[in-house]
Amino acid sequence: MSRNTQLTKGIVRDLEAGGSLPPDRLDIVRELSAEGVRPVLLRRVLGLSPALFNRLMKPDEEGNPSPLAEAIEAGIAQGASEVVSVMRTNMRNGDTRAAAWLGEKVYKIGSEDGPKEGPRIQIVLNAALTPDEYSRVIHVRDDG
Repeated sequence: MSRNTQLTKGIVRDLEAGGSLPPDRLDIVRELSAEGVRPVLLRRVLGLSPALFNRLMKPDEEGNPSPLAEAIEAGIAQGASEVVSVMRTNMRNGDTRAAAWLGEKVYKIGSEDGPKEGPRIQIVLNAALTPDEYSRVIHVRDDG
């Protein structure tokens, strides 16, 4: 019996009748999502049709995420946490690329800092001006 058949034996019939994935299948979804398996492949592993998978992913009437969507998100979060943990260890061991990656991807330090839009000011000083000519163009403070 194939793994796919083992995972879905009898479950698809229940799901098509309006049931939900059993907890052990949601555990499998979490584990595979933590490993980076995408939803399309999860659907295939579970032996679900695209229509049935989409129905199981829809939020309930109150807008709460479905158990399947929550399992996928929890798995992704666990996988991301593991990656960040490894990168932090590498950073503490002196890996500057790990530090740069953490700063950019996790903590959003870098290009996101500061205003995206705003006035641009350009000051052009003509090097050919004498100190007297500069003092007429800009206020020169002589503290010395």
